[in-house]
Amino acid sequence: EVASGMMPNWSKDGTKLACSRSSPVYGVWLLDLEGDNHKHIGEGWGAQVSPDGTKIAFTQGAGLKVYDIETDKTQSILEGEANPYQQIFWNSAWSPDSKRLCFKGSKADGTLEVATVTMTGDKPGLKVHHSGKVALNADFAWHPQGDRIVFAMYCTERTHVQMYEFDPDKNAPPTLLKGQDETRNNTDMCWTPDGKRLIIVSGDY
Repeated sequence: EVASGMMPNWSKDGTKLACSRSSPVYGVWLLDLEGDNHKHIGEGWGAQVSPDGTKIAFTQGAGLKVYDIETDKTQSILEGEANPYQQIFWNSAWSPDSKRLCFKGSKADGTLEVATVTMTGDKPGLKVHHSGKVALNADFAWHPQGDRIVFAMYCTERTHVQMYEFDPDKNAPPTLLKGQDETRNNTDMCWTPDGKRLIIVSGDY
């Protein structure tokens, strides 16, 4: 056992885990797997390490933050008037080039959105790919080639949670992922590093 925590994910070199902890100090942590040099990054939730291993994205209140591991500095990505959301959810996903983040956001009127945002520079570059009030999961799988993002959302026609995909660089709406079982709930997807397979959780619950 390394330490108590939730939603862990690996650093690029495999020597650390970023996670969320409710105690002994609430917030986002970077855990040292080769010793006890654990670091509390700050208050927040849903830590996600970038593919290049240099940054950690997390939510703080209704806002989105990014922590630079090398400089030990935290930057606000969405805040104030630039942030249209009442809540930004955990389980976001980095782009393979570590420049963008895909996440689920909810507005005050109950609208749920799937959006991407630029994680570098001073302008967030927010782009909305889906907007509606149908239930959708806060979990995304960004293909290693960068041209596909898969997420799960309730399909009213099939009356099950199904996987949808979209190209983050285009303006086309998400479409149902081909080849999935229409009679089961398909969620919690993850691409293999080579991008050839998609690991999912599928059930008749």
